[in-house]
Amino acid sequence: MNRIILVLVALGVVACNVEESDDSANQVNISSPTQSCTPRSYEELSLYGYGCKETIPGGGSNTGGSVGGDSGGTATDSSHPANIARYAEYEPNNVPENANPVAFPIVSGDTVPGIEITGAVHDVSDVSDYFILSPNQSGVYAIYLCTESCTEHPTDSMVAIQVIDQFGTVIAGNPLYEESTKIVTAGLDAGIPYYVQIFGFDTQGQEYQYKLVIID
Repeated sequence: MNRIILVLVALGVVACNVEESDDSANQVNISSPTQSCTPRSYEELSLYGYGCKETIPGGGSNTGGSVGGDSGGTATDSSHPANIARYAEYEPNNVPENANPVAFPIVSGDTVPGIEITGAVHDVSDVSDYFILSPNQSGVYAIYLCTESCTEHPTDSMVAIQVIDQFGTVIAGNPLYEESTKIVTAGLDAGIPYYVQIFGFDTQGQEYQYKLVIID
């Protein structure tokens, strides 16, 4: 009888240890501030969220990036780690005066800063969304909308991206009221405020959901 009790107690201890181990693993996964990821291009960074730091192919302010081909990102011969800050737009933000403030994460060394914003516009009830930002470092930034995978960009005649300086001048953007691929590049100076507008001029009476990425 004593043997049976000892065996049952031993099994109970093992079961408790296994359960605690599983809970600890789950807690680590949930609370970890960084994620392990291997994006193939800047566009994929937005899939991994804030704190993702991995070496990726792509631009950087020191290399003077240009628009790539199918990938749609800034193309250079070097690789840099990146850090993405994620935001969700909130209303009202339909004019520059009430633009949502967003900020690039603080980075060091070769790490590239980026911003991801999710939101929606509507050509009747919510024509424009504005965001205001001030880069921490000067460079050529890629500003684009993502499809589901973020390795491609929507092409349509429903919305446009506009990059506007502090004086209200459009310095980069898609053509208005025409079909275009939703990616632009703009040279931005450190410490200077800029507005990025998503203009839903013809969403055909439907909500147009977007994922906006801005990256050095």
